Amino acid sequence: MRFTAPCCNNDFLGKVMSKFIYHRRVEFADTDMAGMVHFSSYFCFLEEAEHHFLRSLGFSVMMQKDGKHYGMPRVSAQMDFTKPVKFEDVLEIHVTVEKVGNTSVAYLGEFFLQDQLVAKGRMVSVLCEMSRDCPAKTIPIPEWMRQKLLGGSGS
Repeated sequence: MRFTAPCCNNDFLGKVMSKFIYHRRVEFADTDMAGMVHFSSYFCFLEEAEHHFLRSLGFSVMMQKDGKHYGMPRVSAQMDFTKPVKFEDVLEIHVTVEKVGNTSVAYLGEFFLQDQLVAKGRMVSVLCEMSRDCPAKTIPIPEWMRQKLLGGSGS
């Protein structure tokens, strides 16, 4: 398993968006009885790549800052598949921040096997303040987080 630091790419609107590349070897447990990656494993792979991306920026899907607890639960996920992937293949997973909204982050996940696109999906997470006493409360993404997600340095 290896990952590459985030880089910046220009999307079609000219905004700088963060992109992260993560490599993942397919394990036996990721496959179905036909020996191909089970469709549900791609969602786990995308989430794993997202976690490494967020760690590279200095935060996580569960974190504390300034005495507050934050979480980033998923509110949407979808995936399309174009070619089967098998046990011990090594996927290159590209995670791109497509949009940072007021409370949400939309990711594009592209899965490559030997430079060929084999799956493509999207995932949306919302930022929530977590508390033991109350249910998770959706909150606006703070500027320090927004800047890092968009490829800036933040603080």
